[in-house]
Amino acid sequence: MKKLRIALLKQSMNARGGLEKYAHLLFQYLKEQGHNVSFLSTAKTTETIAICRPLKPSFLNLLWFDYHARKWLKNHPQDVIVGLDRHVLPLTHYRAGNGCHAAYLARRKKDVSLIRYLSFHLNPLHILTKLSEHKTFEAPSKTIIICNSHLVKQEILHFYPKTNPNRLLVIHNGVEWEQLQADFQQKLLAPKSLSSPPHLLFIGHEWQRKGLDKLLTALALLKDHQFILTVIGRERHPQYFINIAKQYGIHHKVRFHPTEQNPIPFYKSANIAVLPSRYDPFANVTVEALAMGLYVITTNANGGSEAIISHTNGCVIDEEAQPQLLAKTILSAFDVMKDPTRPELIRESVRHYDLSLKLQQLISVLEKS
Repeated sequence: MKKLRIALLKQSMNARGGLEKYAHLLFQYLKEQGHNVSFLSTAKTTETIAICRPLKPSFLNLLWFDYHARKWLKNHPQDVIVGLDRHVLPLTHYRAGNGCHAAYLARRKKDVSLIRYLSFHLNPLHILTKLSEHKTFEAPSKTIIICNSHLVKQEILHFYPKTNPNRLLVIHNGVEWEQLQADFQQKLLAPKSLSSPPHLLFIGHEWQRKGLDKLLTALALLKDHQFILTVIGRERHPQYFINIAKQYGIHHKVRFHPTEQNPIPFYKSANIAVLPSRYDPFANVTVEALAMGLYVITTNANGGSEAIISHTNGCVIDEEAQPQLLAKTILSAFDVMKDPTRPELIRESVRHYDLSLKLQQLISVLEKS
């Protein structure tokens, strides 16, 4: 196999989110394959080349970063150029890890006032983001677009109908399946009480977009049942959701952790993950929870739902479903998870989502350039 000069483009590597982790691992895997990899970013690390500093106001960062990337690429020709953020410069490959922004804005219309929705069309950040999508998707080019779910692929074709579907490939997000084996075994060996209530887990940042209010409304219908709900993830306004739980009289059953946490201890203690997303291109939590043996309930607005085998490792409901259906689905999950063999079956169902396999799929695509 010919060794390639490959440039990875990712503006910020300061956060510890799924995109940053994916970019880091992709860099490592490409290096291991012997390719000459340059990682362009705004921050200098042991891996990245800082081509510029972040700009204020932040909405100009897209254009600012791409301007400097163009200059760097002109002086350092590459065989493969992979965009991991939104861009307005020529690429050989673009990974749409953030999904389709036009689709996200359309979904937001359901949850905000008309004035707020109209403001989306005036916000420079949204304008530039949609401009970059139009240029990447619909412009006549040979850029290969990697979607992390069929949901994202369908949305791109819907909102950008001039996109050539032959340029769209689906490679799902992966999970460190092998690395989670020891944690899963500890979970299985942990002492369990037959009288312990079902333990639900909600995990994610931006709780409104992830549908926590919908989950609390559904659980209010089950207030006479025994359960524990643990909520973790970054949220700027946690008190709003704490007040909802108090209003519904279930606050004594809900544990809020509105900061970034190591999710592994929470996966170990829970047996059902509920992710009623309003929009998620592919929530990594979906396959992480499955790899830890949790039964997962999510919506069809989460691309991660494509890993769900109905009533085997989880259940998928419509994003607009009434709280009664979510409550009924949760009750059914209580019964399913009484089966002591179920966690191992659930974990095995996502073996083929092992991150090393998914990264190798992507690398194979890049190497065909």
